Amino acid sequence: MSSPYEWVRKQFLQSEDEFKHYLERQVVPQTSDLKKVYQRLYVIFLFYHRPELQKYLKSNYSDAAVSLMFDSYIALRTSQLTASVLTLRASLDQAIKGWCEPLEVPFDSTRFKQNRLELTKKVCTSFKSSSNLLRSKFQSASDDLQNNFAEASQLTHHLGVSNYEASGYLSEALNQSNNLSETVRFVLHALENVLTFIITLCRESFQVWDSSELLKILQITFSSTKSKTFVKLCKQ
Repeated sequence: MSSPYEWVRKQFLQSEDEFKHYLERQVVPQTSDLKKVYQRLYVIFLFYHRPELQKYLKSNYSDAAVSLMFDSYIALRTSQLTASVLTLRASLDQAIKGWCEPLEVPFDSTRFKQNRLELTKKVCTSFKSSSNLLRSKFQSASDDLQNNFAEASQLTHHLGVSNYEASGYLSEALNQSNNLSETVRFVLHALENVLTFIITLCRESFQVWDSSELLKILQITFSSTKSKTFVKLCKQ
C-alpha cells in the first residue's frame, strides 16, 4: 500500500501533466488566434481610415462599428466571452447600417436582416458580368454575416456565466479554454465576412491601387493565396 506522500506525489504529477497538456494544446494556439483577431481588426481599421475609401465606408455609424469591434477584442483578451460576442453582434449591426448610408440604401435601425438584404441587393446589381466570382464571395459573406448575427445569441446562451470552485479549477479552466477557442473562431469568421464586405464595397478604388500595396495589406490577416485571389478579383 502506498504512503500518503506517494499518493499526493502521484496526484501532483497527474495534475502537472494535465496542466502541460492544457498549455500546449489550448493556451499557445489561443495566443496565436488572438493575434490573428488583432491583425484582422488592424486591417479593418486601416481600410476605414484610408482617405480614398471614405466615400464607401464613412458614415454616422462607421466609428461606432469599428469601436465596438475593438471593444469585443478587449473583452475577448480578458476572457469576458459573453460580453465579447454581444459587443461584436452590436458592431455588425452598426456596420451594416454604416455601409447602407453611403450607398443611399434605406434601412430600419432595428431590422438587421432586412437591412442586410437591401444592401446585398443594391451591391449585387452593381457588379459587372465579369465579376461573377466576387459576387459569389460577397453573397456568401452576406449570408454568413446573417448567420454570425443569429449565432451570437446562441453562443452567449451556451457560454453563460460560470462560478468556479477551487477544487475543480483545472477542469473548469479546460472548459473555459474550450469556450475561448470557440469564441475566437466565431470572432475570426465574423471579421473575415466584414472584410469581404469592405473589399467588395471598395473594389472600384482598389482597381487603381498598386497591386503590391493591396497585397501587402491583405497578407497581414489572410494567407498569401487568399490575398492574391482578392487582389485579382478587385482588378477584374
